[in-house]
Amino acid sequence: MFTLNDHATKFDHEIEHFSGATGKLAAWVRVPMLSSAANTTVYLYYGNSGATNQQNPSGVWEANYVGVWHLGNGESTAANFYRDSSGGGNHGTLIDANGKATNTPAAAVADGMAFAGDKDARIRMASAAALNNLAANGMTVEVWAQQDSRNRGYSWPRLVDKNNETGGGWKLLRNATDGIVFASRWSDLDQTWQAGAADNTKPAYMAVTYDGSSAANDPAMYQDGERQAIVLQSARPAGTLNADASVQLTFANHANGNRAFDGSLDEVRISKTIRSEGWIQTTYNTIQSPQTFLSVGGQEAR
Repeated sequence: MFTLNDHATKFDHEIEHFSGATGKLAAWVRVPMLSSAANTTVYLYYGNSGATNQQNPSGVWEANYVGVWHLGNGESTAANFYRDSSGGGNHGTLIDANGKATNTPAAAVADGMAFAGDKDARIRMASAAALNNLAANGMTVEVWAQQDSRNRGYSWPRLVDKNNETGGGWKLLRNATDGIVFASRWSDLDQTWQAGAADNTKPAYMAVTYDGSSAANDPAMYQDGERQAIVLQSARPAGTLNADASVQLTFANHANGNRAFDGSLDEVRISKTIRSEGWIQTTYNTIQSPQTFLSVGGQEAR
C-alpha cells in the first residue's frame, strides 16, 4: 500500500513484479500532484501477511491511455495472457508456434519479452473499437525496445503495428540505421518518417506522437526522451488518412507475420491524445533514472 505522508490518503498502485526471495519490487504508483517547490513524501506499507490486495491498476493510468502493456507476465500462448493495465481490456495473445518468444529480465522495467526474429512470433490484440483510427485525431505510441545485434528478423521489423500493408493503418518499426521509423497509410501512398540513430547496446525508449487530421502534419519522434530531427522519406501525402479498423494491433511483427522483430520489447503504451514533450521526457526519466528525482528513506515501524 502507498500513502501520502498523512498515512491515510491511499494512492492507486499496480504491482508489476515482486520477488519474495530477493525483495525486488516494481510498482507503478499514481501520485495526483507533485510540488515543484517542495518534496512530496510517499509511504510504502509492507510486511503485513494479513493485508488484502489493494491494487487498482486502472486507477494508475489516466483516461487517455487506451492500452498499457508491461509484458512482464511471463510467456504463455493462453488467450489474453498479456494484460492491458489501462482498464480498457485490450489484452494480448502470444502467437508462437515455433517457441521463439521468451520472457526476459533484460528489459527496461522488471521483465519483458524477447523475440528471436521468427516470422510467426507476435503478440496480437483482439479487435477493439478503442484501438481503431487513433491517428485521425491524435495519438501517442511508446515502447522500450532493444534490437538483437544478430538481426535475425526481417527487413523493416515491426515494434508496434496496426497496418494491413494494402489498405490503412500505421506502424512503428526499426531499420538498420535509424532509431525510429514511423509510417502512416494515406489514400495515395504509405508515408514514412525516420529519426534518431540505432543503438542496440541497451533498451531504448521510443515515442511518436501523430495527428493525422491533416496531410501537412508530421509526427513528433522521440528517442530516450529527446525529440529527434525527422526525415520525410517520400512525397508529402495527399488525400485522406485510411481507416485501420480492419487490422489487429500487434507487437513484434505484422498482424499476419513476416515482419518479425529480433530483440526485446517492454512497456508498450498507446494514448488517444498527443502527449507533450515534457510528459515524454518525464516518462523516460521515471524509468531510466528515477534516482535523479527521488530518494528512499529508512524503514519506520508503525
